Amino acid sequence: MIAERCLADAENTDIRLYSLSTEIEKNKKQYYEVLEKCQKGELDITQWIVWFLEQVSLAAQSSMHKLNKIRSTTLFWDRYRHISMNDRQIKLVVRLLETEDFNDGISRKKYKNLVSATDITAARDLIDLASKGILKSTGGGRSTKYHIVEF
Repeated sequence: MIAERCLADAENTDIRLYSLSTEIEKNKKQYYEVLEKCQKGELDITQWIVWFLEQVSLAAQSSMHKLNKIRSTTLFWDRYRHISMNDRQIKLVVRLLETEDFNDGISRKKYKNLVSATDITAARDLIDLASKGILKSTGGGRSTKYHIVEF
């Protein structure tokens, strides 16, 4: 995108740590609404500039979120590198660390479906991860959810 190229030139770097085009694409409808408003009347682009700077801010926040996720994932694997996990458990941990699919936790039933395991195997895997300090459980019975341990 032209704006990103101009900003990268202004910063004297080819490295882009944020994606304006992604934010503008997410808010494409607003982009055209603001642009249309600015083209009417006295051609005052103040609203567009404010909107554009908000998109720069959102792009930076999104990048910080991604960087924090990468940092957390790296710290996790560094901390637990000596802990043994089976392939099913690794699949779960990767999913919990790298996506936001299970922000509210994962149930035994969802884990069972995710890794194609039996109910008893799923229960053993989750209890094993909890005993190793990788997961913590909340709730009880069928409403038990497992979350990655924050550190």
